[in-house]
Amino acid sequence: MVDICQEVIKPIPFKLGRIVITRGIDDLVNGEHEKLIPFLDRHRSCDWGSTCEEDSALNNEGTHDGGRIMSEYHYDDIKIWIITEWDRSVTTFLLPSEY
Repeated sequence: MVDICQEVIKPIPFKLGRIVITRGIDDLVNGEHEKLIPFLDRHRSCDWGSTCEEDSALNNEGTHDGGRIMSEYHYDDIKIWIITEWDRSVTTFLLPSEY
């Protein structure tokens, strides 16, 4: 059953804070950090990549209420995550195994 009364929350722009990457991400892109820019652009524009519907909804809410925001993308068939902290102080690129 679908709840037709459930409000769909549209995401709004949010601050990224300081951008950092983990050792695993650095190794993945062989130090060529510019390869990460398209993923950061997608995250910043509220394209959550391959996150599930529930996580996407939480991200949309997070842009309004200061919740953590997490996107999931694939680089050369390897899953990468981008997480912006609740206080918008830092955005981190990491591999799931580094969480």
